[in-house]
Amino acid sequence: MTIEGDVWGFYIGMGIFAAVAIGFIFFGIIKLFIWKKNNITPLQSRKAMIISKRIGNRVVNGVPVKFATFQLDDGRRKEFRVSPSEWKRLAEGWVGMLSFKGSRYEVFTRDSAQRRKRS
Repeated sequence: MTIEGDVWGFYIGMGIFAAVAIGFIFFGIIKLFIWKKNNITPLQSRKAMIISKRIGNRVVNGVPVKFATFQLDDGRRKEFRVSPSEWKRLAEGWVGMLSFKGSRYEVFTRDSAQRRKRS
């Protein structure tokens, strides 16, 4: 290989490295803006029904990411990432009050009338 070939290989390698580094920085900035937006968004509580639960494709710290989908009282659907313990606690078809901040799930409280029927 000639010196010119080595130089071009170096430039191509540095270009790939720079593109990956810029991608990580861009991704971090976007995540920071989402986190900040969720923090300044007021807590909302809406009547909702759990319509589905699913396990995502990603694994974080050896645990699959879990999601729950809620249908709000106005017909809109919202999907939230939930903790594994919360995912186990929730059941499809439950109706209650959903509390969330932006795209961040806070808590779901099942209606007391529904609890009495099943007990």
